Amino acid sequence: MKKFIICFVLIASVLALTACLNNGGPSVDQCWAAKETLVYSVYDASKGGAKVGDATFDLITKENFTEEDKAAQKDADTKVVSTFNIGDKVTTTTYYAKIYRPLSLKRVYTDASEPKNDYTLTAHHDGKNYVYDLSYPNAAEKSKNGKINVGSTGYSDNEFMYYYMRCYDLASTAPAAFTVADPFTDSAVKLACSIGAKNVTINAETTKLNAVSCIEVNVRRSETPVGGGLSVYYLPKTKEYTYGQGSMIKSSGFPVKIVENNLSFILRDFTPTV
Repeated sequence: MKKFIICFVLIASVLALTACLNNGGPSVDQCWAAKETLVYSVYDASKGGAKVGDATFDLITKENFTEEDKAAQKDADTKVVSTFNIGDKVTTTTYYAKIYRPLSLKRVYTDASEPKNDYTLTAHHDGKNYVYDLSYPNAAEKSKNGKINVGSTGYSDNEFMYYYMRCYDLASTAPAAFTVADPFTDSAVKLACSIGAKNVTINAETTKLNAVSCIEVNVRRSETPVGGGLSVYYLPKTKEYTYGQGSMIKSSGFPVKIVENNLSFILRDFTPTV
C-alpha cells in the first residue's frame, strides 16, 4: 500500500510538472527551420500609407554557425540578424540566443540626415543584468555604459521579442508579461502581452500566402507612459502553414503583419517555403 501511495505521488508530481512546463512559458523547442528569412515591406500611415522601407530577419541555427559565430557566443544555438531600412535610417541588429532567450546583441544605427544620432550598441545578459555599451561615433559626449536588472527569466529585446512570443502556443496562451531593457533611459521596461482576435484575415504581399487567417497578439507597456503599443499577427501553427522540407525542425507561426504606431510591416517574402 505504501509503495502504491509513493508511486501515485511521484506520477502526480510528474504530471503537475509537465502541466507547468506546457502552460507556464514558451516551448523549449524552436519553431523555426535551420535557415529562415522573413522580408517585410514597411508602410507609414502618417504619410498616406506610402511605402517607406523594408525590413529583413535572417535566422540560422547552430549547425550553420561559422567559427566566428561559435566564438562570439558559445552557449547560443540561434542567430538572428534584423535589418531595417526606413527612409534615410538603417538599423542592423545581430542577436545570439538560446532558443527564445537572447544572450547578446550588437546594434548599429545610422541616420543619413542626422549623423550625430548614429550609434553602436553592444550588450549581453550576465544571468540577471543587461550589460551594455552605447557608443556615439559623432557625439562622443553621449556615449555611456552600464547594466540594467531585467531578471534571469521573462526578458527579451526589441526585435527579438517577435521570436520570444512565437515560441508560445498562441492559439491558447501568450506570455502575460516580459521585460526589455532600455539603455537610453537606463530602465527595465515591463510589457504586458495579450491575445486579441484569433482569426484576423491579413493580406500578405506574397502569393505563397495571399489572404491568411492570423492570431493577433497585442503588446503594451504595463506601466505609464503606456504609449501606443504594437500588434503582431502570427500564422497559426498548423500543418498547412509549416515550412522546411528536409529540416528536422520546421518553420511555423511567424508574423505576417506587425503594426507599431504609424508603421505597418507586411510580409513580402519568406524562406523556407516548402
